[in-house]
Amino acid sequence: DSARTYSPTAFEGLAKCAYSYFLKQVGHVKETVRPEEIVRISPADRGTIMHDTLERFLTDVHAAGRTPGPGQPWTAGDRERLLASGQEQCDRAYARGITGSDLLWVVDRARIRRDLILFLEDDTKRRTASRATFIEAEHGFGTMEVDGQPDPSSWPPVMIERPCGEPVGFRGRIDRVD
Repeated sequence: DSARTYSPTAFEGLAKCAYSYFLKQVGHVKETVRPEEIVRISPADRGTIMHDTLERFLTDVHAAGRTPGPGQPWTAGDRERLLASGQEQCDRAYARGITGSDLLWVVDRARIRRDLILFLEDDTKRRTASRATFIEAEHGFGTMEVDGQPDPSSWPPVMIERPCGEPVGFRGRIDRVD
């Protein structure tokens, strides 16, 4: 169907396991999570903590008009704000029971904290090298909707022509726009 757009993640799921894709995308069957069986936080859940922390931090700093320009480092206050946001996300994950054993969670939480600090250092270097400045987090493209209505701020889908000549459209969200 050339009028429909697809997410790259959906294609990735189909390539990994067609049956699992069918259950999730067509049958809308969700996986059962049993917290008592979790030994360690999953890479996906760890990634969600990082993503949500960074999105909130960058959006808040930008809304406050304090986004550093190219070559300008993040401040000590920015670092503390980022780490506090990361701690909130970690606390939520712990409360949801997805962090695994307490001993391994201490290690994983410390890694998350370290990675957030490294983000600030790497981001300063990247912005200096590219002369880029943060503009927005989570910008949609394709047929994105807000409350069941097309989102007027969404960019058009990314169209790729297949070998047969028919186009296929991709939709999704861009984590960060500089």
